[in-house]
Amino acid sequence: MNQGSTIVSPQYGRVLGRGAAVISLVCIMAALVLDGGLTVQVTLIAIMGYLGGVTAVACHRPQSPSRFCLMLIAWGFVPLWLAVQFIARYAWTAMGRL
Repeated sequence: MNQGSTIVSPQYGRVLGRGAAVISLVCIMAALVLDGGLTVQVTLIAIMGYLGGVTAVACHRPQSPSRFCLMLIAWGFVPLWLAVQFIARYAWTAMGRL
């Protein structure tokens, strides 16, 4: 392997930084909600799902990411977080844990 070359495209670097900034902002805001930590727990579940998706995208298209892949990595956490908030709360309510 050539020195200085990477396995993944350098385009991932920019969007991963933006994704990390979005996650950090949402985490800080979720930590400020006074609901006994429920919002933070659900946010951590969404972060694990997001990181799994980013890993899958980067493994599937390491050298030639599409514009959709890059947009999904940069901004995909917000809709995922909203969906997980509703689904987790509904599921936990249905199971009697809330």
